Amino acid sequence: MEDTQGSIAWRFTSEGESVSLPTIAGESVYVGDSAGYLYAIGIQSGTEEWRFETGGPINSAPVVADGLVCVGSNDRTLYALDQKTGETQWTVGIIGDINNSPTVSDGVLYLGTEGGHLYAIDVTDGEEVWRVSVGSGFSQNPVSSAPTIVGDVVYFGDSSGSLHAVNKETGDEYWRLRTNGAIRSTPTVVDGVVYFGSTDGTLYAADATSGEHLWEFRTDGRITSSPTIADETIYVGSHGGTLYALDAETGEKQWRHRVSDRIEASPTVAGDTVYIGNSKGRLYAVNATEGTRDWHLDISEQITSPLISGGVAYLGSGARTLYAIEVGENDSSRDSRVLLGSMGHHDQHVDSDETTITDEQVRADIKRELEKADMEIGGTEEASTRKLKINTEILDDAKREITETANEKRTTSSSVDDAVSQLQNMQGGESETASGDSVDAQADALRELKDQQQESDE
Repeated sequence: MEDTQGSIAWRFTSEGESVSLPTIAGESVYVGDSAGYLYAIGIQSGTEEWRFETGGPINSAPVVADGLVCVGSNDRTLYALDQKTGETQWTVGIIGDINNSPTVSDGVLYLGTEGGHLYAIDVTDGEEVWRVSVGSGFSQNPVSSAPTIVGDVVYFGDSSGSLHAVNKETGDEYWRLRTNGAIRSTPTVVDGVVYFGSTDGTLYAADATSGEHLWEFRTDGRITSSPTIADETIYVGSHGGTLYALDAETGEKQWRHRVSDRIEASPTVAGDTVYIGNSKGRLYAVNATEGTRDWHLDISEQITSPLISGGVAYLGSGARTLYAIEVGENDSSRDSRVLLGSMGHHDQHVDSDETTITDEQVRADIKRELEKADMEIGGTEEASTRKLKINTEILDDAKREITETANEKRTTSSSVDDAVSQLQNMQGGESETASGDSVDAQADALRELKDQQQESDE
């Protein structure tokens, strides 16, 4: 084990007893606590940048989108705050407590509540786009997981044991799948399959389009942590104190690793390591391939799911503390839970189907890097020679041969490489590519390449 692995880089003390799962955007970490405060904390220093007080406990991770930090409080209010200052931009009253994290896709925020509703809210002004009730008649089933959005579908679970798939534009239901326990784990979707756990102790895999049951795997305890996928392997923890690695296609067990107490937090994968915390406050680093323990660290009382960015793990705890823990190298979380933007995210977050690269994703990557240099697309202020660090992990995901299935086609490596090489030549002080094209024109060129590929395939 390297000297820096498992060492505490910094810690931040909150007002509340428990600290939520953090979210990372730019050079700040955003986190809430049980006293109702939302904090912006410098990612390097661990010092407070601003705080905002709500009227109730914050039990879920905030989401950052379009310059806003959006977070739900158990004062039954959704808040949108300016990312840099913490000033209120808008608020929305919500039916029921908010214990699940929101998810944003295409300018719309999706949020499930204990009151049995799933909301779609315009991020720009807080206007309600639609709202659907979960249950029937006067009986509402609390929404018990954060939503996951892929394509035009929102996936979420409820306390009665049903996984729902609804249209993200209208809220109309596509299908639902029933289990024998509450669904408190946020679903993850990869390659046309949705994976989720239930308190009946089973991990389920279903066709993301039809809801058809594909396979299931029985664990040694309740599942409230969210499964996540990296390198065609799904990782999930149980209340029995076991971390499982399963083949994502078949559900066959590859390995399991026992920890000293129940697992309620979700795993994340960075580099070749799976990071997981247990209810006693111990953080484990487990080899993702072999299932052997690399190291562990006793931190405090119960800890949240870890989030890895730049070789540092960020996690909240039940001891008034947000921790930044060095885990080695410069790895960041690269698993589906983080990349889909559910239950915490960092700068590699995408909010659409990761099997293709869209011009919206390219523009988002470009804009994010420009904002780090205190610039906006279309104008310059300084650092004119700073090169953009385009998200190579997202771009590299597209460097695959075309594979045709019933549900998807992927882009070819040659044409994407051409577009990527142009984008990576961009300089941070200008809104033009090295070839002189504008950002939008370059993104349009990428879209045109994909259209040409689709025509040639038909």
